[in-house]
This record gives sequence, structure tokens and C-alpha cells, in this order.
Amino acid sequence: MKSKIAQYNKALEKGRSTRHVFSRGGAWVVKKASATKASRVVDTKKEAVALARKMSKRTNSRLVIHSKDGRIVSVE
Repeated sequence: MKSKIAQYNKALEKGRSTRHVFSRGGAWVVKKASATKASRVVDTKKEAVALARKMSKRTNSRLVIHSKDGRIVSVE
């Protein structure tokens, strides 16, 4: 199984856009990698992941989910 970082790097090489889900100040953020502002800020990780999956599916982008401490948990 490829490491999560390797999966992320492979997505970057293919030119696919990437969305991230991460924790910031007690809230969960959905943000496109190239954006300066968050797409959405919500209260729970579950809600953020669901929103990000919808956005990623619609735009055929890679989804990177981070843990509360910032580590990459999964790449989809």
C-alpha cells in the first residue's frame, strides 16, 4: 500500500486539484489547496468530510483528510 504522502504527491503530478479537510481553532475547514479562503467552516469533522466529498466528486478533485493535529489521515 502506498503511503498517504505518496498518494498526495501522485495527485499533484497528475494536475488534479486538491481539497483539504483540517481543524482550525476548534472548527473544521474545507479548503481547496490553491484557495486563499476556506470553502466552508463547520463544527464537526464528519460534516466537513461529507461536504468535501461532495465537492471533490463534483469537480473530480483529490481529497486529503487531516487529523486534528494536522497529520494526513487519508487521501481519496
